Amino acid sequence: MRNPATFLLPPNGEIPNNRRLPVVLYRHVLNKFLPYKADKFESVFRVHGWRGTWRDSIYPYCHFHSNAHEVLGIARGHVAVELGGAGGRTVRLNAGDLVLLPAGVGHRRVRGSANLLVVGAYPAGQEHYNICTSLRACRSATKRIAAVALPASDPFFGSSEPLKQLWSKR
Repeated sequence: MRNPATFLLPPNGEIPNNRRLPVVLYRHVLNKFLPYKADKFESVFRVHGWRGTWRDSIYPYCHFHSNAHEVLGIARGHVAVELGGAGGRTVRLNAGDLVLLPAGVGHRRVRGSANLLVVGAYPAGQEHYNICTSLRACRSATKRIAAVALPASDPFFGSSEPLKQLWSKR
């Protein structure tokens, strides 16, 4: 599945989002019947140079990272995630889906299944991410977001495609 959905999110006053890089949404990158999806997401992310992997849920409050891009792989369950802050776009993700968030994109869990398990990671060199809840609380966020380096590879497919093509056209 190398034809992901993409969309840009405008700033909303509190959340900067990313004016240049779109959110990238891959559906069904892992078969719903594949066991141990969390292990698979972790190993694939690591092989493709994405570091700082974690397993958990998604915070229930809106936050963004001004110094890192982030990938979220849904290993188990389902979740509704609000992207872009208040008034943004709510996306439903199921086990096997993956969403790639450019630096600055606000995200929060709206609701999720009791068995929800998410695997997250960051491009090499960006694994020491910050957590910002608003532009007021995170000074100079806009400048930091603009300076975040593009990843060397797609977190799931590895090669520079399709991510490099999607993010370099902007």
